[in-house]
Amino acid sequence: MAWDLFERVGDGGFQICGIDSDARAEAPVVGLPIGCEVTVESASASPDALATTERDLEAVTASLKGRIVATRRTRTTLTTLSYLPSDDGADRYAAIALTRGASVSVAPAVDPDWTLFASACPSGMEEQSLLDHRVRNGLHAAGDTGGVRAIGHLVSGLSTDRVGSLVAAVESLGVTVTQVDGGRVEIAHEADPTDVTETSWTIRLISERFGGVYDGWGCAVLRDETSRPKIPARSKPSDDHTSRPTAAGRVRRWFRRT
Repeated sequence: MAWDLFERVGDGGFQICGIDSDARAEAPVVGLPIGCEVTVESASASPDALATTERDLEAVTASLKGRIVATRRTRTTLTTLSYLPSDDGADRYAAIALTRGASVSVAPAVDPDWTLFASACPSGMEEQSLLDHRVRNGLHAAGDTGGVRAIGHLVSGLSTDRVGSLVAAVESLGVTVTQVDGGRVEIAHEADPTDVTETSWTIRLISERFGGVYDGWGCAVLRDETSRPKIPARSKPSDDHTSRPTAAGRVRRWFRRT
């Protein structure tokens, strides 16, 4: 199962959502026609606070031969969406372990077309948030300690007569164009990787408006505060566009759209 995270602003405010990305290609699964939403209300819905509850949710779903396909988490609420072969036994979710003062509600529904799952999937800027989370996961796995640093974005596939218009549009955002080489444009700005999505989404929209492809963003992995990379001045065109280590302990991470 390929599990991805993304951010959403919904009725309950800011949410961290999880999605089974494999299920997006497989849905709807004919043998799992019952969508079941289980909502836990707790003083804290953090993963640490609800670790035991989440293990029970997974165990009950497995025992019912179902599949957890999406989650939605606010500061005090965790909602899990599972699909089951039938609603027999769905009441077992009501007996999961809870923290003191927490409550649980269970709402099974006949949903053979997986419309609940479609609503749970990201769209627009949420999709970009999912891609950005993948980059941050890679940074975390590489030992990144966080903090502001130079973020580099890449746009490719532009026709040469539209490069100037794209450069003007992205520079209006307050970012720096560091390289133009044919239909390829590299863009940089200073930011914390946790606060990139608004910029990456806007650059993506601009690149698509001018017929380009937004290939994503990357940055150095920081393991201390002594070597924060700076935004370079715009460089001359080069035939070598590979991402290389920038210094000991620092490498670039990029995502690419598929």
